[in-house]
Amino acid sequence: MATYQIIDEPKTRALDRLIVDPTIILFVGIFLPFIWNPPFLGRFWIPLVWLLVNGFLLGSPTIKKELVFAILGSICWFFIPVLVDSIVQLSGWNIPTENVRPYSQIVGMGVFFFTLYMVVFLQSAPFAIFQYLKNQANR
Repeated sequence: MATYQIIDEPKTRALDRLIVDPTIILFVGIFLPFIWNPPFLGRFWIPLVWLLVNGFLLGSPTIKKELVFAILGSICWFFIPVLVDSIVQLSGWNIPTENVRPYSQIVGMGVFFFTLYMVVFLQSAPFAIFQYLKNQANR
């Protein structure tokens, strides 16, 4: 049987074994804190760093967009409690900030999960191509 070789077809590398489906990273980022809470707010930065390293190893063409989403999401996550506290104090409402803080944490978690989802969404197409090429190479 005749086969053909595309000259610029990506070759497998040793680090390709470290590439993981980004959906798995999303689920680990969501469900692992129920079992174990990493120190130093690791539940927030470890999944993002893992996704960015995964995208780099994958050779994702959208790595810059993924990085922008990760940075903007992290900044928004960090400033949401500060913003909510400032709004409550400047508004003149007689609401203690301790009563509002749990709601700002919920909004912060929503921003965090949205950020994770957007990075995973951007990485899913390049991962599908990587998986297809990997399956073709194993034939």
